[in-house]
Amino acid sequence: TFLKTVRRELKLENNFHILSQDIEKIDDSKHKFNFVTARAFANTEHILSVGTRLLENGGKYLLLKGRTAQEEIKKTKDFQMTVEIKKSITSKEGQILIIHTS
Repeated sequence: TFLKTVRRELKLENNFHILSQDIEKIDDSKHKFNFVTARAFANTEHILSVGTRLLENGGKYLLLKGRTAQEEIKKTKDFQMTVEIKKSITSKEGQILIIHTS
């Protein structure tokens, strides 16, 4: 998979743990992460609602989004967060949301 290739190429085998499974089924008593990432999974509000329990204190989301990213951010008003938006270098309409929760 893409993330496994990134981990290998960047020599992060000991620092980069990938769980390829349904986020709702991950046991949060066993797993806490610095980053939660998703691509083509769900809208931002849903990802935040199911992923927050898996983030370490100060953790971040890295979400690959398309042209609806701005509208999705507006719908997350119930979450305290700071959002950085980066343009994708591989997709004209793609955007990367870096979400810092508090």
